[in-house]
Amino acid sequence: FDYVPDHEKPDHQYLIAKKDKSRRKTLEQRYMDDEIDLQTYGDQRDPERKEKRLAAEAVYPLPEKLFRCVVCNEPDRANIKRAGR
Repeated sequence: FDYVPDHEKPDHQYLIAKKDKSRRKTLEQRYMDDEIDLQTYGDQRDPERKEKRLAAEAVYPLPEKLFRCVVCNEPDRANIKRAGR
């Protein structure tokens, strides 16, 4: 293969393909080039802070609405269960 002149060698795509340069940039460079926003920059720089932020932003399901009890007729005492659950 070394005896073949360069202009006659086949070009393989994996040899001439351009590499992704964004992986080589630091977080600061990517932020300055507007490739990532400030939130993403902070999340990637400090993953523990990201976990705390996500836990603080989590919305938990609200409790089910209580209805009037059929037996004692008091308001907000009974849960209605749906059939099939």
